[in-house]
Amino acid sequence: MSLYTTKQHMLRAVLESIAYRVHDNLQSKELPEIKTFKADGGTTANPQLMQLQADLLGRDVTVCKLDTCWGVAKGVIRALALPTTNEIDSKLRSYQPNPAVSSIVHANYEHWSASRPRFTNWKQ
Repeated sequence: MSLYTTKQHMLRAVLESIAYRVHDNLQSKELPEIKTFKADGGTTANPQLMQLQADLLGRDVTVCKLDTCWGVAKGVIRALALPTTNEIDSKLRSYQPNPAVSSIVHANYEHWSASRPRFTNWKQ
């Protein structure tokens, strides 16, 4: 940080950290090959974060335009047989990885990952 750091810089750093931590968590798990990640929650309202997540993971990220679509709401919708699957699919938004920025995104991630130990495990 410097005297020239703005609120926008801080917000971007927070959003990037969220994407990087999701990436770290998914890399630490032994998961089957997943083509599309389904994201839910308040942060899915931020298209820049979802695009960064898709670029970083190298996979499509799908979000629902409805709140908590993947959880309770989708189960209730299907249980009540309200809309068809096509109607649910129309409520989805998908973010595809952009190969043009892949090297930049991964370089930024590597820089963040290398600097992270300096900011963890602080002694009180």
